[in-house]
Amino acid sequence: MKQYSCYLCSEKCSNVQTNIEFGLPIFRCDGCGLLQTGRISESFLNKYYAGEYSDARLMHVSEGYLKTAARRGEDQKAFVEAVSGTTQFENVLDFGGGFGGALEAFPQSNKYLYEVDPQALEKLKAAEGVNLLGPAELESEDFGQFFDLIIVSHVLEHLKDPVLELERLQSRLKPGGYLFIEVPTEDETVLRLQVEAAEPGLGHIFHFELGTVRKLLEECSGYRVAETVQCGVDKIAFYKRQIEMEFGISNSGNGIWLRALLQSDGSAVEPKSRKKDTDLADTVLEWLYLRCTYERDAVKWSRKAYKELQGIVSEPVPSAEAVIGLEKGNLQKLFFLSEKARREALDNAKTLKQAVQANGKLTERVEADTREKKDLLRKAEEKEKKFQGERAKHQGELKSKNREYQDLLKRVEAMEKSTAFRLGTFLTSPLKFFQGSKKLDAKPRPVVESEAQKAKRVKKISENREDVQKFYENNGFALIQDVIPSEEARGMSGKFKSDLIHENVPDEGHTTFDIAAVHKEGRDYAFDPRVLAAVRNCLGDDIKFLQWATYQLNHMSFPWHRDGPFRQFGIGHDWDESQDPYKVAKIILYLDCRDFAMAVYPETHKRDIDRTQIKPDRDNFVLLEPIQQTADTKLENKPYLVRVKPGDALVFDQRLYHCGRLIDPKTGKFTKSIPGDKSFLSYTYGADNPHSYRFFAYFNRERAFNIKPMNDDLVKQLKDENLMLSTGQDNYFDKHPEQREHLWLPEAK
Repeated sequence: MKQYSCYLCSEKCSNVQTNIEFGLPIFRCDGCGLLQTGRISESFLNKYYAGEYSDARLMHVSEGYLKTAARRGEDQKAFVEAVSGTTQFENVLDFGGGFGGALEAFPQSNKYLYEVDPQALEKLKAAEGVNLLGPAELESEDFGQFFDLIIVSHVLEHLKDPVLELERLQSRLKPGGYLFIEVPTEDETVLRLQVEAAEPGLGHIFHFELGTVRKLLEECSGYRVAETVQCGVDKIAFYKRQIEMEFGISNSGNGIWLRALLQSDGSAVEPKSRKKDTDLADTVLEWLYLRCTYERDAVKWSRKAYKELQGIVSEPVPSAEAVIGLEKGNLQKLFFLSEKARREALDNAKTLKQAVQANGKLTERVEADTREKKDLLRKAEEKEKKFQGERAKHQGELKSKNREYQDLLKRVEAMEKSTAFRLGTFLTSPLKFFQGSKKLDAKPRPVVESEAQKAKRVKKISENREDVQKFYENNGFALIQDVIPSEEARGMSGKFKSDLIHENVPDEGHTTFDIAAVHKEGRDYAFDPRVLAAVRNCLGDDIKFLQWATYQLNHMSFPWHRDGPFRQFGIGHDWDESQDPYKVAKIILYLDCRDFAMAVYPETHKRDIDRTQIKPDRDNFVLLEPIQQTADTKLENKPYLVRVKPGDALVFDQRLYHCGRLIDPKTGKFTKSIPGDKSFLSYTYGADNPHSYRFFAYFNRERAFNIKPMNDDLVKQLKDENLMLSTGQDNYFDKHPEQREHLWLPEAK
């Protein structure tokens, strides 16, 4: 599929996750941030809304449903009256009003309802005092500048071209008339919760946040925006089914609804379409929709059946996800996450067939396990008796072996006291020493500096600390040369490779996560005074170890990227330094590297750039000279190359744009061919403030890297050396769940 551009601003978009109803990508605009489902044809949508969507809505219609709709209408009316200062609306239109209910809040008004759902229209025929309008009636001259208030509640997220529809409705309002909008909050947190529950927002094409609602309304001609708010109960608790829907909760930063009130300025508006043609045929869209439907049903019914099964049989019961080939933590693998997955799914439907077959066999399994229940209990009793008998037998054998062992010890002691034994030891010890020394020489250990040598190197590293720190603050990075000797670096490169690589290195390279917890030398360098001195040159003395640490061999990340939890400039808590300065940095200690340079874009920890406009040619990059690292230096607005050698370290702000580059020594041009081995260690440190708490929780708890809590011994050493965060190993986001909004979580995208 070709590059998708934003409906609202036409900028490039990035795939964040999959719409689990339609099986299409959900994109976030790199420019305005709008979340939107990939292109769907108008013909497919018309068929969907008249068929499956209409049936699904009809199933929910009940007396309780209509009462909730009426209560929602009263809450919306209160909002309109409070913002507009008006309580009298002669003519009111509910645009896309479904099965009615909201208009009951306007008993003194002339009530009109626009709807195209055939089943809803059939139900509405019996509604008293409501005038039904279709497309032809609404667009007629009779209703030009006619309405005092138009309600557009939970409609915009379903429309193919919402700006066009809002501009059309402007001509139906009296000059000064009002248009009310309500849509559900569907940020990335909500979308992730919908995936976990296998329950998407039905028919949602756009997924709004407060900021993107405001940007969409700014694009609508003919209106003045009177108010936009987020309201309702907490979205996370609601989608986790911990609380019920309530009304009367206004201005909630984590609410489940977004509301807006527009006022017509009375100008003549020529509505303009922003629709883009779909890249997919209706047959493909239908196939994707049906597949997602089957997959969601398989998960839901499997969960239900296996929950009941666990209460029937005594044997352990696997999870429903495991039975149909999924791990519970990777539920989203069930749905399409990439174009590659989509092509594979089109070529091979075996996964779907297996899921449906597994679901069909659940009833048979329940019945079979029920019949075998008594038999299982009987077998369990027999096993228990057999175990007790074998246990008594083994205890007797153990006592007998212990007696034999004690007798053997006595014989060994007597033999060691004999003259023959002492003479034999004396004669053979030189040979053992010779053989042992040959074995040790076969694989020499890397030479590491003594403590005195390390102290001398720390002093040298810290000589220009003031210049380096100011250069780091201005530009977002600093090169610290000769943090360890090159001989030590190359020796450690060989040791890490020997210890950790036991097979061929894959094409994408090798990464060992949590290196400080799983490897002795990996831990030693986390506390090494030379490494800490390099970090303190940039961040100051108050630094804490943030656990996120890796060893990487022949791993290259060529695209420009940031490393922090909040990667879109200006959005998320990384960019707010009003309370605490952002002091989170990664140090990369290079062990072996030839013809390599780190590419950095100065100052992008404080400002944004369009990384797609960076020309990839070597001639467009400036080579950093170490002599440039002074307090007064602010680098040009260009990409820079930082050449490194074994033993050097690069420290950089985790918000800085960076990437790896290899340089062909013959041509001087960029290449993707790695000459020999390229290996390094990376560690992250930060000041003891919420920026570091969020970083620690993001990489070690929120991301799917399977990072375990640090063991007691490592924690003790961190505390002894004052490198432990004051929050310990707690997940900061568990205490502040609202701050998960805007986290960059590719595993959920």
